[in-house]
Amino acid sequence: MKFFRKNKWALPLALVMAMLVVSVAMAITIVVDGDEEAVWTSGSGGQTPGSTIDPDESGITDSRDISHVYWTNDTTNFYFMIRTYATPSLGGFPAETDVYFCIDTDNDTSTGSSYANCNNMPGIDRYIHVEATDDPIVYGESFNVLGTGALGYNPTGATNPVIEVSVTNALLGLDSENCPQIMPMVVYFDNGTTDPDDNTPDSGSIDIGCGSPTAITLSNFEAKNNTPIIIASAGALLLLIGGGAVLAYKRRQA
Repeated sequence: MKFFRKNKWALPLALVMAMLVVSVAMAITIVVDGDEEAVWTSGSGGQTPGSTIDPDESGITDSRDISHVYWTNDTTNFYFMIRTYATPSLGGFPAETDVYFCIDTDNDTSTGSSYANCNNMPGIDRYIHVEATDDPIVYGESFNVLGTGALGYNPTGATNPVIEVSVTNALLGLDSENCPQIMPMVVYFDNGTTDPDDNTPDSGSIDIGCGSPTAITLSNFEAKNNTPIIIASAGALLLLIGGGAVLAYKRRQA
């Protein structure tokens, strides 16, 4: 600790460096452009998106037949990605295709509402409605508009075309203190034609949740998984202490 007493800048700098290490190590970055990136399957900073598989249904056109749904979050946004069995198709004329994410954000069936097209799942607190040409609309349980998100949809220009959606955690009623590990969800792909519509899952619901590590509040270092934060912070401090010791030794030898 003599190094810190003699060099008063060192301890504050160590703490700042620790915060930077944490913020980099714990963040997962999603680019919402409609082009699937590796992070959706490989993860980043110890956080891997959740996912579920939906079987190929012969009665549904492949471009409107969900194959996978992915989800993840960072400190600001919640992200969703949909793969289909062919290049995804939103919009169209005269019957447009669109997607609904129906989410029970508090995992409580005594609150919220129900929607027949989302497998009659009870307790839906948030609906995210996705169309081809507009920003996704976030609705409350009574289909009251709460705000909009961002859509990534580029079926002709993307290398790996998918449907990507982001909405702020705040619009979903989530924050670093309230980001459940279990939030039942149903995804409804309205085919807009005589084709059968697609649901993921085909019945019931899937449990999504915040990533691990979950959203971090850097002001107080609170997260649902604290171990990586402690390791990262300690590592940053040790690096600076070690560097300071080397400098001090070289000065004594000079």
